[in-house]
Amino acid sequence: MIRSYTSFPLDDDLVDRILTLLPDFSSLRSAIRISKAVHQVFQRRPNSIIRAVAENLVGPSLPQALRVARLQQHSIAKDKRGDFTLDELPAEEIVQNVVLTSTDAQLLAKNAPVVHDLEDLYSWRNKDRTSKVSKLSEHESVPFHRAIYRFWAYQVIFGNQLPEEYDDEDEEDFHDDDYDELYETNHEKRVSFIKSIPDPEHCEFLRGVKFLGETLAWVETATGLHPNLTFEQYAMSFGPKVVLDSYRTGGTTFDTLRNGRRVLFIWQTLPEVLGVNYVDWMLAPEGQVPFVTQVNGAADKCQRCDAVKGVELWNISNFSHLKGMAYVGSTIAADLPGRLSENVYECRSLHACVKKRAFSWEIMMHQMFNAAEGWNENDWLCIDCISAFRKEHLMGWWVNRKLAGGSLLLEDCWYGYNCRTQVHKEAHASKLNHLCAPTRGDA
Repeated sequence: MIRSYTSFPLDDDLVDRILTLLPDFSSLRSAIRISKAVHQVFQRRPNSIIRAVAENLVGPSLPQALRVARLQQHSIAKDKRGDFTLDELPAEEIVQNVVLTSTDAQLLAKNAPVVHDLEDLYSWRNKDRTSKVSKLSEHESVPFHRAIYRFWAYQVIFGNQLPEEYDDEDEEDFHDDDYDELYETNHEKRVSFIKSIPDPEHCEFLRGVKFLGETLAWVETATGLHPNLTFEQYAMSFGPKVVLDSYRTGGTTFDTLRNGRRVLFIWQTLPEVLGVNYVDWMLAPEGQVPFVTQVNGAADKCQRCDAVKGVELWNISNFSHLKGMAYVGSTIAADLPGRLSENVYECRSLHACVKKRAFSWEIMMHQMFNAAEGWNENDWLCIDCISAFRKEHLMGWWVNRKLAGGSLLLEDCWYGYNCRTQVHKEAHASKLNHLCAPTRGDA
């Protein structure tokens, strides 16, 4: 056994082993500062230790992740106008003997949390509704990571970048004026890139693309917009991090992209690889296969109606996701009683409220459950039962919300929510309160 310092209690081989088991580069930096003995072990074997930590951080998809990191350092990341061939660009490598630079390590550490967080989201919606931390098995997780990193590589080569991604002062726009021309110029390279993916892994790549598009469609619905395939493709041209940031905040990045060009990014390329239209592929059996091979709680039932719904069950732990679901979040006014769903004045106010970025569906549902008898926010419910619950309690919640916000208490319309006039006369709809039960007949 060799010890760099006799006063240090651990042998060098054991120190080396400990360093290679560290989960990330931040932990490695901290560890080698513990003592001169540890630092000296690292200095003797930096390549193998850094490579081992990279594998711990990224996992089996390190070849794909390293390719992304090296593409991000390549001139292609900034300038897509130059003439290039795919063979000139960094490729997926067997990393057993590769030497990682400090920049490689920094970019791997920067990119890995994006892919891990996207996996958490995918798992929550498709594998285990009870956990916001991924429950994917290794057999499920590896293809997911591989797909996202390969799409990321495609994006770095052929996509856009936000101005703040680089420090160059002249990098002030998205180069939209050149994008159509560049798209046509690089068309064959796009096709070649996708065809270079091994055949058995084509479908996982496409499933990754599909998931990113679905995530952006969720954001559009959550922010009160109608899902738009062309916009989703344009937003995807900025990469997985922009997709994740849009999901998390729906903030300024998303608004900036809404003002950009509507250019299809990858869907026009896929038919030449698939032999069929991408939409047709998504609807075909092979397009319906998920990364998940086994769903946790697949046989779970709604605790209200006993319908078997599996991951499509909801309670206070995942109500927040309802905001961006097209058949729930975009149609909330349909759950108002009577003819209120046709009251343009009231529906406009309600939708404006719930589509605000700061608005919490979790808090809204919590408040409704608190005011309801015979319902429990911790029960797992299907969408049909949630809709039935909202039909009973949404109007009362909306009245309280308006009053808490300082709205004046208007005189009740005799015909309440069944009033016919509220439907075609907005002046009447705004003058009287229709969020009440009728005290006279239908009119």
